Formats: sequence, C-alpha cells, structure tokens
Amino acid sequence: MAIPVLTSQSTYADFYVNFLLPNKFCLFSDELTVNWPARRLWTQPNGTVNIGALLEGFKEDGSLCVADCRRLEFGAHPTLNLSPSEYLSYWKSRKRHEDEQLLYLKDWHYFRYASCLPDRCG
Repeated sequence: MAIPVLTSQSTYADFYVNFLLPNKFCLFSDELTVNWPARRLWTQPNGTVNIGALLEGFKEDGSLCVADCRRLEFGAHPTLNLSPSEYLSYWKSRKRHEDEQLLYLKDWHYFRYASCLPDRCG
C-alpha cells in the first residue's frame, strides 16, 4: 500500500478530514514543510534530526515519557520515563544496537513540558 504524500497544494482541511480525524498516516513533502521552524531549529545541516536541540529546553531533572515500540503489553507499547540526558544517550547509541529497545518520544508529552518552544518558534 502506498503512503499518501501531502504537498503544498494540500489544505489543512484535507489533512484534518482525510488523515487526522480517521487517524490515518501520511507523509509531508519537503516543499510542504520547507518554511516550518522545526526544519531550521531541529535538524542538522545534513537533514538528520538534531536531538540535542530538541531536548535543549528541558531541565535535567525533567521526565520524558517514551514508549518501547519493540514490546507489547496488554495490546499497547509500555512506557517509561527518562531524563533528557538518558534519552539523548539512547538516541546517540541507537544505531549500534538495532536489536534493543526502540524508544518513541511521545510528542504530546514532549510539547506539554517544552515550555521554551513558543519563544523559539514564534
């Protein structure tokens, strides 16, 4: 099955009705996101994610909720809490340990605690 790709011609209403509400996945084209602050603030010059920049606004004693996507418990991925430095360490070492945990930083939890974002993305 081909994954739908949204372009700059796609409207938010189309995205909302066809993907967000029914919880279906899609991809955003480069042209659609070229002016998004996240492309400038959270990526390296080579286009990879700058995880250090993503975690910059967190206090070290803060807690990030992450899901272990390689495991299922009662039909859901179990979650755990990591400090920003623990998640950064995981991220940097993950390519060497493909058979270990696959940790997903839950975006709604991230944005709830990333109080610096409105100033940086304004």
